[in-house]
Amino acid sequence: MKRNYFWLFCTCLFLLACGSAPSAFPDYPAVPFENGLYGFIDLDWETVIAPQFAYAMNFSEGLAAFNVGGTPRGKSMPTNGKWGFYGQDSSGRFKILINPIFDSPPYIKAPPYDIDSVSLSMHEGYMFSGGLAAVYHKNEWIYIDRAGNPIPDELNIRAARRFYNGLAAVYLDGKWGYVRYDSASGKIVKAIEPQYLLPVDFISDYAFVMTDSKTRQLIRRPVFGASKGNDSTALQPQIVLPYDGYLFQTGVFDHYAASRAATRVERSAHGLYDDVQKIGFLNIHTNDMIPPQFDQVGHFGKGLCPVLVGSKPGSTIEYPDVVDYADFRGGKWGFIDSSGSFVIDPVFDDARSFSEGYAAVKKNHHWGYIDPNGNWLVAPRFKLAGFFHNGIAKVKMGADILEYYDKEALLNQEGKVIWIEP
Repeated sequence: MKRNYFWLFCTCLFLLACGSAPSAFPDYPAVPFENGLYGFIDLDWETVIAPQFAYAMNFSEGLAAFNVGGTPRGKSMPTNGKWGFYGQDSSGRFKILINPIFDSPPYIKAPPYDIDSVSLSMHEGYMFSGGLAAVYHKNEWIYIDRAGNPIPDELNIRAARRFYNGLAAVYLDGKWGYVRYDSASGKIVKAIEPQYLLPVDFISDYAFVMTDSKTRQLIRRPVFGASKGNDSTALQPQIVLPYDGYLFQTGVFDHYAASRAATRVERSAHGLYDDVQKIGFLNIHTNDMIPPQFDQVGHFGKGLCPVLVGSKPGSTIEYPDVVDYADFRGGKWGFIDSSGSFVIDPVFDDARSFSEGYAAVKKNHHWGYIDPNGNWLVAPRFKLAGFFHNGIAKVKMGADILEYYDKEALLNQEGKVIWIEP
């Protein structure tokens, strides 16, 4: 049961998929058709925009990025061609709203443990959030507004991510920091100085970051404005300290941050004890604690959190502040509420957190989805299953239909597969 913490800190799929709210705009998924070109479908597999692009991104805030003239690289972004944005005009007709004048980012093949290459590949380009999108132009990343107008900056951004709660993680000077839009100057300015190894988004007002020394901190979003000093000045975030003897394990979701502590447990009938690392939760606002008792955890969503019990740790990853476990053997996953009590029994081989009302769980070697009452939306049938986002979850087909085994597919919230890759 792999739980690779390197990618947990990267969080680019895990946290982003569950951290953003559904848009008020239509969000149609971009998919490749049998001719190899990309188009868009709705939640009933009906074609909304005919296949005509070398590559395309899903709609975000009513706009979808597309690539023309590029060389398709399977499911990866082209490294050539130009990018623009499609959307609906005032009459509801789909058309090009931002002309394809922006460049494709270079392809970065990240060697193991090469933080610089990993950082350059972890952009979230061509996706609107907070009314702005990062685009690649003249060998650097810039932000544009919904009309395609560049927002000035003086930063030379090497990798850029989406805005969350007014802040976007950017790669500058070999480190990750945060920027924001300064309404007074009309520019993108530094919000938090670059000082972190990997990009993490601010979920609510908190972010769980890794420092240059590879220690981890839970930081709170600074407050900006005239009453807090110069509106264009980067500030240092507040470091949130856990209880004595505890270390934070995750960011804050539904007010709860997971925290790790050593717990003494008896390992024989002769009164011998070991100190075992267990995980609990701290409510950031009330200081209520769910005592450390779990082997591994997800995060809270819909008032529930997946937790692992009864397992044994496998290989380890050592950081200056803690030893993490790269995998766990045995045990079962269930879901607890904010009191720490199981409301869905630990009967699953693996589990993901709830997103948009459903959680992916693994049982008998296959993945399915349950609701907060533990009822199946889809019984286990998939090889892999992701989070729901804007009403859609990405899955890999299982062996129940051999013709489609291992193919990527999209699932809607009615439990219906709405697309399978050609």
